[in-house]
Amino acid sequence: MPIALDIPRIPDAQIVIDGSIDETAWAQAFEVKGFKVYRPEPDTDPASDTVVRILSDDQTLYVSFAVADAEPSLVRAGMGRRDTRNRDDYVGMVLDPLGTGERAAVFIVNPLGIQMDGTHVRGRDKELVPFGGSFTSWDARWTSAGKRTAEGYTVELAIPWTNIRHPNRVEKVGALFFRHVARTAERSAWPPLDPDETGVLPQLQELGGPGELPEGKGLSIIPEVTYGHTHDGADTSRLGLAGVSPGLTLQTSPLPGLQLLGTVNPDFSQVESDRAQIDVNQRYSLQLKEKRPFFLEGQEWFSHPFKNLIYTRTMVTPLYGGRATAESGPWAVAGMHIWDRNPSPSINEGGGWTEDDLQDRPALASVARVRSALGADGMVGAIYSNRSVLDSDLTHQLGGFDARAPIGGGVVAEGALLVSDTTGGSDDMRAAPAAVVGASTRSRHAELDGKLHYLSPGFRSENGYLPRSDSLGASGELELFAYPKIPLLPRVFGSPIDGEIAWHQDGELRDVSLEPKAGTWFSNGALIMMETEHVGELYAERWLRSDRGGFFFLSPWTSWLTTFTNFSTGQAALYDPDDPRIGWSYESSMRLEIQPSTHIKLTPQIAWERFLLDGDTVYDGWVGRIKLEMFATPRTWARILLDRSTFEDRDSIETLFAYEREPGKAIYLGGSYAIEGDEGAIASTKPQWQVFTKLTWVFGS
Repeated sequence: MPIALDIPRIPDAQIVIDGSIDETAWAQAFEVKGFKVYRPEPDTDPASDTVVRILSDDQTLYVSFAVADAEPSLVRAGMGRRDTRNRDDYVGMVLDPLGTGERAAVFIVNPLGIQMDGTHVRGRDKELVPFGGSFTSWDARWTSAGKRTAEGYTVELAIPWTNIRHPNRVEKVGALFFRHVARTAERSAWPPLDPDETGVLPQLQELGGPGELPEGKGLSIIPEVTYGHTHDGADTSRLGLAGVSPGLTLQTSPLPGLQLLGTVNPDFSQVESDRAQIDVNQRYSLQLKEKRPFFLEGQEWFSHPFKNLIYTRTMVTPLYGGRATAESGPWAVAGMHIWDRNPSPSINEGGGWTEDDLQDRPALASVARVRSALGADGMVGAIYSNRSVLDSDLTHQLGGFDARAPIGGGVVAEGALLVSDTTGGSDDMRAAPAAVVGASTRSRHAELDGKLHYLSPGFRSENGYLPRSDSLGASGELELFAYPKIPLLPRVFGSPIDGEIAWHQDGELRDVSLEPKAGTWFSNGALIMMETEHVGELYAERWLRSDRGGFFFLSPWTSWLTTFTNFSTGQAALYDPDDPRIGWSYESSMRLEIQPSTHIKLTPQIAWERFLLDGDTVYDGWVGRIKLEMFATPRTWARILLDRSTFEDRDSIETLFAYEREPGKAIYLGGSYAIEGDEGAIASTKPQWQVFTKLTWVFGS
C-alpha cells in the first residue's frame, strides 16, 4: 500500500532555530492537526489546538509546534538542566527512523526551548508518559528554541540525521507528536492513541522518508581532564598525577545504523550526588538511578522481561570501556565491555561475592544483546552477560533467550529462559536456571498484567539488580479506569488486584503480598492515591506478616508551587537476621518544587521514618535535602545542595558552577564539605571535603 503522508525534502531550507516559525520553507512542510487526548480521558478533544509542521533538508530534520492556549499567561515553563523540566508544559515527538516499531527516539521541548530526550523500546512502551518506567534517558546533540506568544507558545527543533541511527536510505519512518498541559495534566497526541492497544510504538504513524541521507558521522574525539583534591590529599580514584586525571573518548558512526564508542580512564562520576534515601532496615540494597552518559547510550536495548537484568550501577570505576550498537532492518545488536577498578559486591539474597571476596580487585564486565522484530508486535532476542574478577577464581556468566508475540484478542505474551553459572566466593552456583512468562492486555477501562516466574536457588545476575533467588511464583495486577462526567474529576482509577505469591523450590511459602489501591486525577492536575498493603514473607527462617496503609498526594497549587506528599503507617518487618520481628512503623516524605522566577528553582525534600517494637523506639530519624538552582542561561547555571541525615548525624553542602554548551561540551567547577558527629555511622568529627573541576569538549564531526 503506498504511503500517502510524506516528509518533504527541501534541499536549502535555511531555517534558523529561534522559536519563530517565520521562514518560507515552513509553508512547504507536512502539517499535522487534530490532536486527541489520551489522558485523562481517551478520545476526547483537547482544550486548545496544536499545529505541527515537519520537513527535512539534506542534513537535518526540522519540526515546529504552534501551540494555542486559552490562557497563555498560565503556560508553565522555567529554565533548567536538560531532562529536568517534566512538570512544565511541553511538546514532543516520537521518531522511529527504521520504521520497525521496535525502538524510537523521543524529543521533548518546553516553551523556553529546554530539551528533554530519551528512548522507548517495544515491550516497555506501555504508555506515552515520559519519564516513567518505559522511558530511558539518552542525550543526543540537537537544537531547539521556544518562544511565548500572545496565543500560547511556539517551538522549533532541528535534529541532525547523523545523530540518530538510520538506514542509508530512509523510505519510511514512524512518528507521533504529543503535548502536555501542566496545569490540567492534559496529554494529547497525533495520531490518536488507541486505549485498546498494549503499547505506543505500534501506533506510530508511518510517514514517507526523505530518501538518501548522509553517511554516518566521522570520528569525534572527546578529551577530558579533571582535577580533584580531598581532605585526604589528591584524588586517587582515577589514574593521574597529583589529582589531575586525563581521559579520552572516541565516538564514530561509520555506517548510519552503527555507533561505536570507546573510552579510556573516563570520569564517570555524576554531576549531582544521589538523592538522599533512608537506608535503614532494608531487606535489599537501595536501587539507584543511572545518570552517567556513557551507560545511557543504547541502554534501552538491554531491557528484558526480567526487569533490571542489567544494572550498570554495579560498574563503579572503569579504567576503560567500549560500546557498540548496530541496527539494520528488524535486527538490533548492542554490546558493552568494561574494565572496572572497583566492582560492587553481589546483589542477591542467596549469597554471592562480598567486599572481602573482591578485595579491591578489578573486574571485567561484558554484556551483549541481539533482538529481531517479528511482525507488527513480535520479537525474539538473546542476551549474554559476563563478569570476572581478576587475580581470583570469581567468574560469572549468564545467557538466555526471550520473545514477545501477540496471541489474539489484544493480548500480548512475553517470556524468557536464562541460565547463570557462577564460581568462586562462598560457594559455586553452576548451571542455575531462571524463567519468566507473562501476558498483558488493556482497554479503555481496564489494564491487566500477569506473570509467572522461576528463580533457582543459585541463579544470579552479577551485572544486574535481581536480589531474589530460590523463588517460584505468580504476580498480577488489574487496574480499572472510569471517567466521571464531572469537571472536577476527569479520571478515577483503582487496582483491586495487585499482588504476588511465591514459594521456595522445596515448596515452602516465601512471599505473599496484596496491595490494592485507588485514586483520582483532578482537573487541575492534582492526584491523590490511597493504598493498603498486606504482606507475608519468610525471612531468616521466620514468617513475618504485616498490614499497613497510606496515601500519596501530588498537587500543582500554582504555576510556581508543586507539592508531593507521601505517608504510610502500620505493621512492618524488622530485618534483623538474628531476631526478625514485626513492629510498627511510620513513614512520611514531602517534596516541594518552588519556582518564584524563570531562572530560580528551590526544591526542599525530607523523608522521615520511625520504628517501634513492643512500644520501644528502635530508630527514629530523617534525611533531607534542599536544592537551589540558578540559571543565567540554559547553558550557564549554578547549584547548591544542603543535605542532612540524622541516621548518620551527617551534614553536608555541595556546590557546582557549570557551563554546558551541549552533550560532551562542558566545564564544571564544584566542591563539597561534610561533617559527621560522634554518633554517626562513621564515628568522626573530622570534616570531609573535596574540590574538583572538569573540562570536556568534542572535536570532529
